[in-house]
Amino acid sequence: MHSSNICNYADDNTIYSCDKNYDEVVRCLQLDFSNLKKWFYDNFLVLNPGKCHFMTLGTKNISPDFIHNGIIIKHNTSQKLLGVMIDENLNFKEHIGEVCKKANQKMNALNRISSYISPEQHKLISNAYIKSFFNYCPLVWMFCGRKEIAKINKIHERCMRLTLHNFDDSFETLLLLSGDTSIHQRCLNFLMVEVYKYLNGLSPDIMSSIFNVRENPYNIRNFNLFHTTVPHSNKFGLNTIAYRANLIWSSLPENIKGSTSLYSFKNALKSWTCDSCPCNICKQYIPNLGYL
Repeated sequence: MHSSNICNYADDNTIYSCDKNYDEVVRCLQLDFSNLKKWFYDNFLVLNPGKCHFMTLGTKNISPDFIHNGIIIKHNTSQKLLGVMIDENLNFKEHIGEVCKKANQKMNALNRISSYISPEQHKLISNAYIKSFFNYCPLVWMFCGRKEIAKINKIHERCMRLTLHNFDDSFETLLLLSGDTSIHQRCLNFLMVEVYKYLNGLSPDIMSSIFNVRENPYNIRNFNLFHTTVPHSNKFGLNTIAYRANLIWSSLPENIKGSTSLYSFKNALKSWTCDSCPCNICKQYIPNLGYL
């Protein structure tokens, strides 16, 4: 790619370009789309326009089709990419809705046989076939909206009620009784594991584009661990992994940060609860008033 960038995973190829000027983005994509077509032709392959999609992020009221040398690629407001539904607003409402629908279908099937299996078997099936839906790419969608997290918690609550045969206690009490953690807390653990792996040289090179560690000869575990982009507004950039990871890592106890192996770090995280998570999911919210 000469003007834009490309992401490759097996036979899935995505070219993308970023610029403040929309016309410049289109120009870059058109140039490199020509390069892709030439590569296909030189390698005796045929490009299928029906499997190509075009989407814009961060730009309102612009939804033209992508047209290049007679090839029309329809503009989409959302698109599934490697199993994750990406929408133009990056709020992941469609992705969470689709995942919750699949989880509910499994839940209904489990409900029909719940009276024939033991609580241990019920918990095993719940972890393998229901809660596992929320283990896929959580770093991408974990800072979605409160409504989406409420849907996930509702499914999690149903799982615990069926397992414990408890239909009276609150969601928080069920978590204590089952020895479980919320899906969001589990996602925070995933995030901290990725930070630990990066700091200890266990991550792939691509993670260096997300985490940019400050050079500090004294203490790399201080509050300003990463170089972070200053948000340009009250919302822009606040839910990025790079920004949230720095704040959440700073809340980890020093004995957990200093774990000597990934195995011991993961074990230590099991007893950790992020009581000071700064995201809107964790903040107290009062209807018609806002966040406290």
